[in-house]
Amino acid sequence: MSVRSALKGDVPQRVTVNQQGGVNEDTGQLELLEGDTLLEPGRTYLFAGRYTSLHDWYTVVPQTGNVLLNAREVQGLERAEQQRNQSLEPEVIQEMRAAIRNAVPFDDPQPRRYGQGTTPRPGDVPTIEPLPERPPR
Repeated sequence: MSVRSALKGDVPQRVTVNQQGGVNEDTGQLELLEGDTLLEPGRTYLFAGRYTSLHDWYTVVPQTGNVLLNAREVQGLERAEQQRNQSLEPEVIQEMRAAIRNAVPFDDPQPRRYGQGTTPRPGDVPTIEPLPERPPR
């Protein structure tokens, strides 16, 4: 794939993109993870992914990691690039820039604090105290 610009990191102008999935042995049909759709050549996407040096490719986050830009968004991106003005970028790109600025590193999870009026969210993991040691028999 050709890279128009990178929102984070140094990315070459041409990259190999990997989508997670495979061929179903029973049906012979292509199946992508989490109901993702296959990328189409010639289209413009906003990607979120991670580089894998072992294979020299970028693995796209399934389902939400590739956003197809429509013609209006591509035009807005071109205008923003020509004028070197990020405020002219399509909303989807501005939202991704904000997500990058406010990212919580995956390997450094932040503790969740609960107070009055808050409830646990899906994905929250409770703290579990270790079991007491059993006395010898």
